[in-house]
Amino acid sequence: MSDVISQDGTRIAYERLGSGPPVVLIDGALCSREFGPMPQIASLLTPNFTVCLYDRRGRGASGDTQPYAKAREVEDVQALIAAAGGSAFVFGTSSGAGLALEAAASGANIARLAVYEPPFIGAGQANHEQRLKSFVAAGQRAAALKYFMRDMVGAPACKTPARLRTAVETLVKVLPNVRHRELPGQTHNVSPAVLVPVLREFFTENAR
Repeated sequence: MSDVISQDGTRIAYERLGSGPPVVLIDGALCSREFGPMPQIASLLTPNFTVCLYDRRGRGASGDTQPYAKAREVEDVQALIAAAGGSAFVFGTSSGAGLALEAAASGANIARLAVYEPPFIGAGQANHEQRLKSFVAAGQRAAALKYFMRDMVGAPACKTPARLRTAVETLVKVLPNVRHRELPGQTHNVSPAVLVPVLREFFTENAR
């Protein structure tokens, strides 16, 4: 295991796996280097890429400097890209997809960006964020987690919630140089075996 020091001094723990062009993987909520889909995604990517598998701040072996701010997580991603050689492919899923998009918007040197179902909310749903913040401010972390997963993300679910489909469709309309791929039969908890061939194709298509 290695670590980088983010701009605010927080230690971010990561593993460097495989060989080839660098790929930074950004987890969703509740996940870490050792739990969730990213360890399996990483293992399937390592024959072709050098994978950076890291603990987002506040998780696993990474630090947790307070107060939390999304901008600090963007700086974490920038620090990991710098450690990877200054440029990298990036893949993010769920809330990690939202963070990956924020990092790209900040000017991070991302060679190619792939995201899976960022949990963005649309017009008329702004009260979701305010209610979530009220739970956090009151110290009701369990209630905040339940509200985020059930009412904002829509999980657990046997299929992708309509709001996530709408978020993706909106992104496709507003982002430049974007392409949209649907993975038939998949839910928000995507199968790494189905996802990774699509990522591999996207990240290597210009290298053929």
